[in-house]
Amino acid sequence: MRIAAGRSKEGRHSLRVGFTTERYSGISLKYFPHDWQQYKGLGFSAFNPAEQSLAITCRVHDALHKEKGQKYSDRFNRRFVLHTGWNDIEIPMVEISKIPAGREMDLADIRRVGIFATSLPRPREIYIDTIRLLR
Repeated sequence: MRIAAGRSKEGRHSLRVGFTTERYSGISLKYFPHDWQQYKGLGFSAFNPAEQSLAITCRVHDALHKEKGQKYSDRFNRRFVLHTGWNDIEIPMVEISKIPAGREMDLADIRRVGIFATSLPRPREIYIDTIRLLR
C-alpha cells in the first residue's frame, strides 16, 4: 500500500493497494471517524487497471464485534465487482446498520473499515480514492 501520484479520481493522489494470493489480502482504515450516526452512507472510488474484473469485499464493524467473537455474521460484508477503470461505490447506512445478525450496528462506535480480496490466483492491484462518509 502506498500513495500514488497521477492516478486519482479527485485531486492528484490515490492509494495504491496491492492484493496478494493469501486467503485474505487488503487494507483496514484505522484513522477514520467513529461516529457515523449523522451520515447517509459510505462511499469510495476504486480504479481497476486490469482488463479482468476483480471481486473485492468491503467490511465494517463496530466495537461490539470483538466482544461477540468477531463472527462473520456480526459485521457488514458486501462484495463488489470492479470492472476496468473507475468504479464508484456507495453503500447506504441503512444497509450497514442492519447487517449484524440479531442486533443493530452501533453507528456511534464504528471501529474498522476494510477492503479486501479473497484467495486470488495471482497478485492484483487497485487504486482507491475519495473514501468518505456521505451526507
